[in-house]
Amino acid sequence: MEELQVEDAINAAIIQAAGTWRMTKGIYSIDHIETVSPSESLHEGILEQLPEWCIYINLQGAWGMHGVYVSLESDVKDGRAELRFLVDSLDELTPKLLHVGNWSVEEGLHRMGGEAQRVSFDMRGRVLPETPKDDIPLMTRLVGLVNYISDPATIISGNGKPGNPEPVKTKNGWKLFPRDKVSLWKVSS
Repeated sequence: MEELQVEDAINAAIIQAAGTWRMTKGIYSIDHIETVSPSESLHEGILEQLPEWCIYINLQGAWGMHGVYVSLESDVKDGRAELRFLVDSLDELTPKLLHVGNWSVEEGLHRMGGEAQRVSFDMRGRVLPETPKDDIPLMTRLVGLVNYISDPATIISGNGKPGNPEPVKTKNGWKLFPRDKVSLWKVSS
């Protein structure tokens, strides 16, 4: 059996983000993005209030990034909530994951890193490098943006209202269809 490479995980993350985002096609632009406070904590409840299954936050070059895809997923084996980011930097796409719970961003990164170590060792018999400490400031910024967008007090305006597609009954049963076009959402307080 061929050994999995890091590039395989990156490609899977890109396909997951693109495949999930294509269903909703929402791009969120935040007024005065630099004033949104970083968040040290992950609040499981507020993260479940994402306006769509997968959103793209337009960072307009802030922090050296075009934007970031964000989705809340469940681990296929144990149902654990994971907040998944696909960072669209100026030169590459980079996946970042956090385990979600009532703990800090740093703890979420640590838990994700521990799980990655365990799976890597089980599959390949070797240990991965630890999650870089440099990820903590970036992730607290990104979690702050997600908390801001998900906050019920935040105003999201555009053409209509963001949301996930509804199943449609067809002659072959119920089906989900992706949105016809991209929706641009302006986010402000």
